[in-house]
Amino acid sequence: MKTKLTILTTVTLLGASMLLGQRGPRGGGDRAPSFDGLVAALDLTEAQLTQLQENAASGREATQLLMQDIRPLQEQIRAELDKDAPDPALVGDLTVKVDAIHDKIGEVRDKTHADAVAILTPAQQETLTTLASSEEKTRETFGVIRTAAMLGLLEGPGPGGFGHGPGHGPGFGGMEGMRGPGSGRRAPTEAL
Repeated sequence: MKTKLTILTTVTLLGASMLLGQRGPRGGGDRAPSFDGLVAALDLTEAQLTQLQENAASGREATQLLMQDIRPLQEQIRAELDKDAPDPALVGDLTVKVDAIHDKIGEVRDKTHADAVAILTPAQQETLTTLASSEEKTRETFGVIRTAAMLGLLEGPGPGGFGHGPGHGPGFGGMEGMRGPGSGRRAPTEAL
């Protein structure tokens, strides 16, 4: 049970660091992202770019608040499991609460994603689909896809979440791979 909880905690913390936009050593630290490639590829207006940035920031802030609610619950679970005789009902109740917050995070991601896609025109959506599903990707194309995923327009790598989804990298699911209701969520029993 402790091993499963440790794995769950590790995955949650890794997901949280990705959701909070923290960059690893290869991410360039605090360097501001360049939106030039995405703007050029999709012919975005300044107003659209601003809306996309505000939408993504709003989604990150909402997710951060929910992640703060998860931490104390996880600490309670760890503390209970460290006891000689942990209360399985309490651990189960706390786990259900964590899962409910994860569902809320999924709802925030779904809304953020839907709002981001709605900012684009149909022609821009089609262009993004073509870029994301192209078999031949250049360095510039990867940059555009990464930026689109960061703004919630495409799914990216990681365990189902905001900017994280199936595939081997940002946006490899294309527009068809864009998250629908309920995707990226797991049943409470799968967590343990």
